[in-house]
Amino acid sequence: MYREVDEYEKSITLQHRNLDIHRRKDKRQKAEFKHLTLHENLNYVKHNVRNVRQSMRIFKTTNGLFSTPELPAGIIQRISQSPDILTNVKKRELMIVQPEYKAMLKQVNSKAALLDDKNLVDTLYALAKIHKSSKTPLNI
Repeated sequence: MYREVDEYEKSITLQHRNLDIHRRKDKRQKAEFKHLTLHENLNYVKHNVRNVRQSMRIFKTTNGLFSTPELPAGIIQRISQSPDILTNVKKRELMIVQPEYKAMLKQVNSKAALLDDKNLVDTLYALAKIHKSSKTPLNI
């Protein structure tokens, strides 16, 4: 029994060591967004995402991994704070017609009941900021 527990501990340690950026032996194998938890992804989106391209890449990578719409809602909120989307009308119009953006909207719309009140209101406010002067209707 002790041997089984010890083997299990070693396997868990190795599994987490592969995901740890600082202690990983094989530096060529990088940690990806799909390896992170929902809260780690949300923190990364909140503090590190700088442009829409990064946001869409994160959504593509994590699409379907989580059952709640918190990550797409967080990405939409972060996009609404992006200065290039708020000031550049052409970039905003191009972003609105992207299939990834539409998929985010569908995920938030289909599972909106799972969002807490604050997150839902923040997402609706973000959508209003993005679509306020858009010629493209908000079709979900």
